[in-house]
Amino acid sequence: MSRGFKNAKNIIMEIKENRSVFRSEGYILWRLKKEWIAVTGERIGENTVPVQLRDGVLVIDVNDASIYHFMITSQDMIIAKSNEYLGRIVIESLDIRKKNRNIRRGITDDLIENERIRKEKYGRTVLENRKEEKSEEDEINRLEISSQELEALEESISKIDSRYSEFSGRLKEIALNRIKKDKYMLKKGYRKCGKCGSIYYPVSDDQICPECHGKEETLKMEMMSEIIMKNPFIGEKKAAVLAGTDEYTYYKVRDLLAQRTYNDILYLCEKTDIDIVMNEDYSTEIRNEFKVELEILIKEYIDYKIGTEEMSIFLNERKKLIRKIKNDMKFRKNR
Repeated sequence: MSRGFKNAKNIIMEIKENRSVFRSEGYILWRLKKEWIAVTGERIGENTVPVQLRDGVLVIDVNDASIYHFMITSQDMIIAKSNEYLGRIVIESLDIRKKNRNIRRGITDDLIENERIRKEKYGRTVLENRKEEKSEEDEINRLEISSQELEALEESISKIDSRYSEFSGRLKEIALNRIKKDKYMLKKGYRKCGKCGSIYYPVSDDQICPECHGKEETLKMEMMSEIIMKNPFIGEKKAAVLAGTDEYTYYKVRDLLAQRTYNDILYLCEKTDIDIVMNEDYSTEIRNEFKVELEILIKEYIDYKIGTEEMSIFLNERKKLIRKIKNDMKFRKNR
């Protein structure tokens, strides 16, 4: 009786695999918007909005200056967290836009209405906000600097070249303000980077700032890339141990290497078309040389993308890849 019917779970899995709606960027953007605070953390999530996703570029509007600066310096981490939430590499880069939220001046009714809205939404008016800022400034000024910190600062100032001694007083003042502000920020939940010593706002349990985190991730990516290029058939667990990273990085690097090779394939196809048009007398030789180079790149692409020595899988992937190349070349020619 049930021979003609599919298991419900199998039907759902088949739909997810084959229907483009589950892979469309519109649907992915909707998912990100829905869980944006969970993905990025409360402070970032409440001050930013993902507004568009196109060709792997996620456009984010930011309405806070400090958050904007943080987003600019933490793009790799935001991309990684977003892709981790989505379960695959979808977002390749960010387009971060600062949105100005200026209140119009000169119209009393508008000012009153804006103050009412601000009071309802943020719990304080512009005047109250300014009072809070003044209170923060007073609190920073009241903070004390230890004798050890002052001694270290004096030692640093004394090393300034005598030609610039006239600036030492101003530099000391700036440095003292910086120390006090850092103390205040640490008191408010910021952290001091365990590597470079800079003060940063934490969005995870990491003990290093986004910039150092990005450098570490880049180093791990480069190491993983070198491992996979030397041995494309290496498994994710062994590669992760050798590179000192995780399996997510392993698959991310595989995708990046495969995409780079695919770009080389498209370039080769376009270059060959031009060479044939410009050198018709040698078209046969050019085509033959092209076939050899293409097969090398095809194997390289599949090795990076799949990493298997199973011939049946290789041939199946080769067939799909050639179909994709033809479609992309046709699209490029018709642009």
